[in-house]
Amino acid sequence: MNKLELIGNLTTDPVIKTVMIKDTPTKVTNFSIAVNERKRADSADKPDPVYFRCHVWRGLAETCAEYLRKGRKVWLSGPVKMNSYKDSSGAIRYAMDVRIDDIEFLDSKQPAGQQETAQEEDLETLSEAEFPCG
Repeated sequence: MNKLELIGNLTTDPVIKTVMIKDTPTKVTNFSIAVNERKRADSADKPDPVYFRCHVWRGLAETCAEYLRKGRKVWLSGPVKMNSYKDSSGAIRYAMDVRIDDIEFLDSKQPAGQQETAQEEDLETLSEAEFPCG
């Protein structure tokens, strides 16, 4: 079974897109979270965060786009997949992508000065296989 559970803070505002899957418009919301490792009590070092790219589909995508903003704390679960890509300098980088099945908003406050809703990007035509963890 491939299922990951995380508690972390959003590092970006969510972006909602409408993609075409089998001729059906489907909503997907993307954002990133940072998860801090627990540090030992006797350690003076600050733990390095681990970053995850998150993808939420369909009805849950709309809810996340409406209520989540950078800085919000969330619990989430879903399958994880390691993906590689080339950065602007041509170096190969790796990213962990999580397709969110369940999510809970752990804080009730909206960070000050944030927009009410996430920006919606233009319609894109992608196959489900082209999208990470799709």
